[in-house]
Amino acid sequence: MGSYERNISEPQHFKRVTINLSSLNMPLVWKFPSEEEKSKYFGKKGIFGKSATLDMFVYSPMEPKRPLIVSKQRSAKEAVLIANHVGAFMGDMPCPEDSSIVDECWQILKKMSDYNELIDETFAQIALQLNRHFILRNCIMGWKLMLILLCYYKPVSIESFVDTLCRMYTQDGDFDVSLLASNTFFDVELYFLK
Repeated sequence: MGSYERNISEPQHFKRVTINLSSLNMPLVWKFPSEEEKSKYFGKKGIFGKSATLDMFVYSPMEPKRPLIVSKQRSAKEAVLIANHVGAFMGDMPCPEDSSIVDECWQILKKMSDYNELIDETFAQIALQLNRHFILRNCIMGWKLMLILLCYYKPVSIESFVDTLCRMYTQDGDFDVSLLASNTFFDVELYFLK
């Protein structure tokens, strides 16, 4: 990965995390640690904006038109592009003719590196596409992308939001975003389709 390559540590807390595929497109209940934690994201002073609700974090086949978090104009366009790259990687949108899913992932990593404010935006866009996605293959690709990116970047302002999403879909609710983002290997069994 060129200049973006990271040194991955030896496994120290090796653990198998199993995504419960039977619940991937079921309406799950968000379980934030507290109402105070939930209010960090939704409500008048919420990160996602005062009009945002949990109901907006559900898969949509529509092409994204605006960012979920980013408000800076210079980054807003890049945020929408990242959402398109996420959709292309997952298979929800077609890849450009001269691109592959590896290229799409590389573009996402590059933009996250170039624009620090896009780190949280990227994880939010993936969360939106993952929740209640009805195409199993695409959903699995979304989890692959989430886990690849967590090996390089830790969510900045929305760590507990990402953690809550991941706990909703793991079989025993046992998932630690901080640990995963600290370059510790996780073996994530997703029953990848052949």
